[in-house]
Amino acid sequence: MFLLYNDLKAKSIFFRVKFRRYESEKMNDNLGKAYKSLRLMRNIEAKSIACENLSYSQLMKFEAGKTTLTIDKLMVALNGIGTTLMDFEYAYHELEENKNSTSWQIWQSFWQRNIAKLEILIEQQNQELLKNPDDTAVFLYKMQAEAFLKQLNPRYHVSQTDVDHLVSHLLNISQWWYVECEILMNCAVLFSDKQLADLTNQMISPKVQVRNWEILQGKIDAALLSVIRIFIANKHFGPLREIFNYLEAHVLPDYNMYERAMFAYFKALYKFRKQSNSEHLADVERCIDAFKVLECFGLANLAAEELERYKKESHI
Repeated sequence: MFLLYNDLKAKSIFFRVKFRRYESEKMNDNLGKAYKSLRLMRNIEAKSIACENLSYSQLMKFEAGKTTLTIDKLMVALNGIGTTLMDFEYAYHELEENKNSTSWQIWQSFWQRNIAKLEILIEQQNQELLKNPDDTAVFLYKMQAEAFLKQLNPRYHVSQTDVDHLVSHLLNISQWWYVECEILMNCAVLFSDKQLADLTNQMISPKVQVRNWEILQGKIDAALLSVIRIFIANKHFGPLREIFNYLEAHVLPDYNMYERAMFAYFKALYKFRKQSNSEHLADVERCIDAFKVLECFGLANLAAEELERYKKESHI
């Protein structure tokens, strides 16, 4: 379903000659399409990314496949949507090698906010399950499509029986890998707080991390950041201390500036949600300012909107 990190690294247009080879690559419109998909997934307007080092016109031409960007400009564009080079590579290779796969169609429909297409894909998976009820792969595709649809349409109903079956499947996996981490990250919105806590404990348990732990770590960190956001929104603070301790021990200082900035933001937001006072509010606002310093302007805007919602809940 998903490409492994070491496969990506071997095939990556960026790692072939220390990034610079990218600038001389033959123009490929899938580079721009991959970037646009990531931007749409984050619901960020292209105009908000434009700046002195990257014009709106340049970005639009890149997304349309009419031109390439230098590495410097590409990094500005990636920072603008709060994503990493690795995520961009992943999206690019998924587009290149899996254009007709079910997983890619589901992701693409979500990125493009295409509710009608997601509904069609879900119905296709349901029809497949009628023919082969025990087909686990089809079931997992369906659940991820339904989770994405629920994010786009909160009124969409997902069968609790199916959710419970998905939880049972994940809890019985003896060794978690990319697929399981992706499913937890993508489907987190479907789970109860207790189910989410149980699945998180399963993912970070040493018993299920016995192979290529260093390669898997980035996916675990990304999934945990998604889980943290949900727990904070629900004010379910119990599991957060253990998750924070885990990330403190496993998010390395030189791993990824974006990941570390997000982690700092969530720690500050957690304190504010737990005790809404001016000191904790100032800490959150400093984290949002840090996103701006890192030129993650789209992420800064999303965090600011999130903070405003919580301020209203706390009558601040």
